[in-house]
Amino acid sequence: MKHITLLFLMILMPIFMISQSETWPVKAVKSGKQLPVNVYLEDGTVVPLTAIYEAGNDHFMDVKGVHNGEIIPIKLISSNDVLVPVKGISKNEKVLNVKAVSSTGKILDVKGVSRDGNTLNLAAVDEEGKYIPLKAISPDGNERDVKGVKFVGQNIEMEFGDIKVIGHVKALPTIDVGDVDDKWNVAAITDNKDILNLVAISDKGREFPINAEMEGEYPYLMHVRAEARNTIHVKLIKNKNGLILTGIDEFGRLYEVKAVGENGESYKVIGGKTTGNVTPIYAVGPDGGEIPVKAISSKGHEFDVKGLKVKKEAVEGRIGMLDVKIKFYSHVKALAPAQSNE
Repeated sequence: MKHITLLFLMILMPIFMISQSETWPVKAVKSGKQLPVNVYLEDGTVVPLTAIYEAGNDHFMDVKGVHNGEIIPIKLISSNDVLVPVKGISKNEKVLNVKAVSSTGKILDVKGVSRDGNTLNLAAVDEEGKYIPLKAISPDGNERDVKGVKFVGQNIEMEFGDIKVIGHVKALPTIDVGDVDDKWNVAAITDNKDILNLVAISDKGREFPINAEMEGEYPYLMHVRAEARNTIHVKLIKNKNGLILTGIDEFGRLYEVKAVGENGESYKVIGGKTTGNVTPIYAVGPDGGEIPVKAISSKGHEFDVKGLKVKKEAVEGRIGMLDVKIKFYSHVKALAPAQSNE
């Protein structure tokens, strides 16, 4: 009986977690008008799209449909279309339509319409072919831009059976930073405003500065990498000591990541408690205190550096050559502070 009860609770847990989270309706927004956006089940049932808000997880909100406890992922799907289709994927790996509804009742396609760095702009396409951007809107009126997000350089991010996914749909905060350098310094900033720059250190002791790279017009989701001849990816790795920020190059070689002060003292950098799919990242200061890691623009904007997951498994991905592949727990990105849209 105890085993049956435990199994029942494990099945209910994802549903319970969604029900305890705040949901933000996803709308196509034009000239103050909000058009509903839905995913349509195979039997024609209409399920509104929502962004899932949890405290600590509001930089990178999942966009899903939820129907009778079933969570329906929303993805950008590979196709031969000029614009990228936005679709739902059912639990039996069927592709479900995602549509907006105009004020006159017209059903509008929802597409990825353009690319901005490693994000894709999503919009409903009206009868005249004009684009109506998607937003997630909180009960208090706060907004997040709903975007397609890419983590890897290849066109295909992941697969569900025969379904090829080229991007994930998330709600993100944003801020217009104006004309800034495309490389941002990554550092931990103490309460005394001391800057501890992050570096990746090779096994020979050579230090490589870590930067956030702004690829598009707006810095929605910036890659965090070490500056070297070969790309050094910066990831969170899980081991017996917890979540450790680590550099991994394309050959599978590991680099220790440290936060280094002006006096040369260095401190380890770790991941904190994961909430949903977001993990805060800290430098552990001289007194053991946790100092948040930030990306800092050439004009002084401070963005949050976080670990991000799109998979439920402990292993998010692998980096390296065929014979040496290093498993990592989460990607590491720089994002606009959550309060920027509030």
